[in-house]
Amino acid sequence: MDQWLENEAHLIERARSDPNAFIALYEHYFPYLYRYSYYRTKSKQETEDEVSQTFLNKMENIAKLKQKGIPFGCWLYRIAGNIIYHNLRRKNRENSLNEHTFISEIEITPE
Repeated sequence: MDQWLENEAHLIERARSDPNAFIALYEHYFPYLYRYSYYRTKSKQETEDEVSQTFLNKMENIAKLKQKGIPFGCWLYRIAGNIIYHNLRRKNRENSLNEHTFISEIEITPE
């Protein structure tokens, strides 16, 4: 693992200009993020979407990453956690809206 962390900084620097270098980071962290997301969502489809969003977000913004001695995986877990949280909030909001009966949906019949 220590060797991985040493190589990680080099891979991040290469990935800033070469998207193919990002593949090694993806292959290393994918199983960990998949388990992390699946444990929270219990849905294969949601897990796949959230892990994809996480890596896409990091790949698009890797040039902005400032290395401060924090492992790359910590950033990925933070992004994944935020995505999971926002998706669960959105889903809960949609469910609560679906459960409410709106006045416009009530049928009024003359007696």
